[in-house]
Amino acid sequence: MKKRNNLAVRKIFIIAAISIVFFVAESILFYFFRSWVKPNLLILLVIFFNMHQGIRYALVAAVCAGVLKDSFSGSLFGLYLFSFVACAYLMVALKKYLFGMEFKFSTTLMTSVMIIVNAVMVFLLQSSYYTVDAREALIYIVLPEVIITLLIFSFIFEKLKKCALKFSV
Repeated sequence: MKKRNNLAVRKIFIIAAISIVFFVAESILFYFFRSWVKPNLLILLVIFFNMHQGIRYALVAAVCAGVLKDSFSGSLFGLYLFSFVACAYLMVALKKYLFGMEFKFSTTLMTSVMIIVNAVMVFLLQSSYYTVDAREALIYIVLPEVIITLLIFSFIFEKLKKCALKFSV
């Protein structure tokens, strides 16, 4: 029992460390490229852990990612935390009722749907509290983020799989 608890705690620390690394990578990319090349690496982390480790560790990743992103963003605290946790739960429902996760295509489709859902959810939550020009926000912020994230997700998933095997996560 004690060894099992130690393994769970180790997984949580590894997820927290990977969350910090992904957050720093997002921040560096945003610093150099602004909104044109700003992938949402943290939602990829939540999706990966949901697919490969289950909802428990996906929620740990969602909470770590959400708290990090909320702590350093200028928007409402809890916005990203809510969107990541909601996406983790929504992904479980989609996996269970709509998709079978046996094929690569369904993984790609599931990831695409979750990236788009997260981006739209964050946009809608922000626009409910701030006046936002919907057209400009979608064209200059949401669309580039979704496209870049979709382009790099398979590369990120491969690296995360290697990391998971190395650390036995």
